[in-house]
Amino acid sequence: MKFLFCFFNTPLFLFFIITCSLAQENDVIYNGFQKFLGTIDCYECEQISGGLSHNTQYLCTVNDKKYIVRMLNEPLLIRQSEVLIHLLAANKNIAPKIHYYDTNEYTMVIMDFIEGKTLLLEQACRRDVLDLIVQSVKAVAQFDQNLVMDPDKKDLLVETVQRYETIKNQRGEELDYIIMQALDNVVCVHQVIENAQRPLVVNHHDLHPRNIFFTDNDMAIIDWERAAINYELYDLAIYSIYACLDEYDDYYVLTKYLERSPLDEDVYYFNCLKLMMRVHIALDFFTCTPHIPECISGKPIKDFKYYGTIFAHDSSANSPEFLYAIGISLLQEFFAEYKKFENNMTNMVHLSDGASGKGIGSFSK
Repeated sequence: MKFLFCFFNTPLFLFFIITCSLAQENDVIYNGFQKFLGTIDCYECEQISGGLSHNTQYLCTVNDKKYIVRMLNEPLLIRQSEVLIHLLAANKNIAPKIHYYDTNEYTMVIMDFIEGKTLLLEQACRRDVLDLIVQSVKAVAQFDQNLVMDPDKKDLLVETVQRYETIKNQRGEELDYIIMQALDNVVCVHQVIENAQRPLVVNHHDLHPRNIFFTDNDMAIIDWERAAINYELYDLAIYSIYACLDEYDDYYVLTKYLERSPLDEDVYYFNCLKLMMRVHIALDFFTCTPHIPECISGKPIKDFKYYGTIFAHDSSANSPEFLYAIGISLLQEFFAEYKKFENNMTNMVHLSDGASGKGIGSFSK
């Protein structure tokens, strides 16, 4: 019995379990290709590394053609939503074509392999790219909300607090203090967003450069596992943060999406959404960080654009050091922008009292 206990606690046993799991997945994948293609003359399959998804992906070459296989490991309702929304997105030519999926358990999807690379940060603010982003976001926003198995709107504040609760007291007192400061500040930002009463729409929910392929003036968006009903412009806010868009880029995007010149309240709402999303995304990175790396202690954190460039260029840049640094850089950006938000709120109070001041437009200036 003692021998068995020792064996089950060794890295060798973990390697054995992982190897068996991959072998089982490979059998499932092969069977899926048989159902899709019938005769298989040649078959190669290798797991793709990188990324922060709970799902696993494989590059398969079958009968001399390449495919991507996505093994879905989320709960059933999430798997079902991901597949159905991906199918609709593919029909709109904004996601890779799906050739086969398991119609009972939704555990596997076989889709087109995209010849090209994911979006680079230097491409992300180009007008032709922004046009395609807006077209895609607007198309998704018009999807039937009944496709989302969880019909309730995602409450951004509740989700943000829940993310904090999963790491509370596990990443060090200093980080806890910084996050609590951010959460205290973000409550009034959330209230402004709620008060705007914008339409609720379907969103991709994870629209960053690693999930966007851009080739030959065309675009394909992958990884639909987080698709959900949320605020209008949610996806554009995520994209704007990751792409490091400036106020002029944001104005261009809003003009294209709204099909008119944005009003002050449109710009203000969008900036509030971006402000809150910085905390939300930062906590997402922290939940993927098992601990605060000791080697990062005492080192200055650079601005988000530095890490955002690396994030977009290198899908394997997922070390604890990198994830911690990119999360802190987002919080640094949040606190800087929050000061402008506070000043804007003060000016709004003065305006309501009849005093002169600026309107409720951009606080990113």
